[in-house]
Amino acid sequence: MSSSPPLLTLPPLNRDGSSASVTEEQIRCARDLHPIAPGKVLLLSDSSVLKSGPDVKMAEAHTLQLLAQLAPSVPVPILHDAYIDEEGKGYIRMSKLAGEPLSKHWIHMSDCERQSITKQLARHFREWRKIRGSFLGAVDAGPCPDSIFGHAHGFSANQTPSYGPYSNRREFCAGVVEALRNSRPKGKVDSLDQQTVERIVADAANISLDDSCDDDDDTDTAGFVLTHGDLHMGNVLVLDGRVRGIVDWSEAGYSIKERENLETKCRSGKASWKQAVDSIVTASSAKIEHWSYIINEMMAYSGI
Repeated sequence: MSSSPPLLTLPPLNRDGSSASVTEEQIRCARDLHPIAPGKVLLLSDSSVLKSGPDVKMAEAHTLQLLAQLAPSVPVPILHDAYIDEEGKGYIRMSKLAGEPLSKHWIHMSDCERQSITKQLARHFREWRKIRGSFLGAVDAGPCPDSIFGHAHGFSANQTPSYGPYSNRREFCAGVVEALRNSRPKGKVDSLDQQTVERIVADAANISLDDSCDDDDDTDTAGFVLTHGDLHMGNVLVLDGRVRGIVDWSEAGYSIKERENLETKCRSGKASWKQAVDSIVTASSAKIEHWSYIINEMMAYSGI
């Protein structure tokens, strides 16, 4: 097992909108590449894009910095600048990568072409997975972006609870128990829910549930790995049989090792892609089954 790279203290990003390098005129004239998205991804020029919106967080910009320094072989956008304006809207200006979404080409690819793309993605995954954190949460020490915490029931938009960051797996599991309670009407769990709580608590007490896929020592913090968190085919850019970009790191953060596989599969529509995921994002089958059960229980009332 290679030693974990040192944790970096990232330089502060430009958060002063007055010194922004993009003018209002450029924003007005830019083409929105994803008009149905809640935010905007604007094509500023042939070589740069601007991601903007109230949900654009500086954690994504920090993640791009981290990848550029610790996993330079992973094809991600080059960060130019990032800031939050006085109204709380986030802006990230970055390079535009070549290629088209894999989702446009997968169905037309031969088995050989799919295997080639799968192997390339697996190699990139192994590189960013080497990046370790000392906590569970967003790269900038913000709350956990894991979707397991996204099933709150009965909360208004501005009262939705956040979870973490957590300093160890036991705290993380305690947060999952809290999230389970918050996914139930009035925060009340029944006898069946209590069985789920017991499974979550057991995971915290038995970290070595099954680490046959891992080379790491089973310690309380060994498995805090960088995860993309939204690795569907639309976020993989390909050109001429090569993976040219992995984009949209808005859900990235340090998480448990199983997260990448779970998140990728739940965003996978095509059966052939779901099958490929296990080759790209390796994980312990016992732990995947364990956390899949918990996530399904979380969805009892949210439906998502």
